[in-house]
Amino acid sequence: MPNKKPKQEGQNGTQFFKILLPGFLDRLKVEKADTAVLRSPLGKSWHVKVHGNFKDMYFGEGWQDFAVAHDLSVGFLLVFKYKGNMEFKVTIFDLSACEKEYNPFHANCSSDIDRRPISGSSEQLVAEHKKFIAYLNRQVAIRDFKPVKKVYETRSCCSLGPHFKAIIKHYNLKLKPYMNVPTIFQASYSLSSKRQVILRDPQWQLWPVRLYHRRRNTMVQTHFGSGWREFHMYNNLKEGDTCIFEIIPEDQNDIMHVHIFRK
Repeated sequence: MPNKKPKQEGQNGTQFFKILLPGFLDRLKVEKADTAVLRSPLGKSWHVKVHGNFKDMYFGEGWQDFAVAHDLSVGFLLVFKYKGNMEFKVTIFDLSACEKEYNPFHANCSSDIDRRPISGSSEQLVAEHKKFIAYLNRQVAIRDFKPVKKVYETRSCCSLGPHFKAIIKHYNLKLKPYMNVPTIFQASYSLSSKRQVILRDPQWQLWPVRLYHRRRNTMVQTHFGSGWREFHMYNNLKEGDTCIFEIIPEDQNDIMHVHIFRK
């Protein structure tokens, strides 16, 4: 993309793609521009600021809202098709290498989703995406992860904000892992009304994680689902490790700070 705003393109306009890597929630590198409008699969538009110098441009304000609203996760493929006037149509492929479908009803807006067949160029992108996902799956299979720097907190749990503690079990690390949230904790902080939280690891990387809720009689059970696998893989969690999930009351962004203590 040139420094100036590109001229209006036709249906076969310029496009670029990004595979989401750890830390994508903080910012997403893009080519030089000032601002951009992202046409969402939810049928609405998102205004995103673009920051940085010529060699390191990235989406800033507005990007995190877009990522959270679309349940983005590490390994997803995003295709940005330029429509003119710094507006991009965004197509999202999940870890199955299939286009992720969204229900525009949840966005309180009318549907504006293009359901045309995938073009030849997009098929090439999907093929590359499948290779990347296969690589991630091989990494899971052989457990060949680079060790993450051990981080031990000097302060005691008594000085933390509201939190819960979990000792990592085998079911937290399996192919389709999950992490239960204590019922009293989720009720105290109204987690049952939320679809997603953001975990901040000891290296201050942000990870969006989907919340799943199940009602049993008068109680609601909540657990971490989509996004938890990527978090535990990147942070090299092992059975027996201890995680403390801390809420900062003054933080309005639904961020949980995760403190990791190795076995």
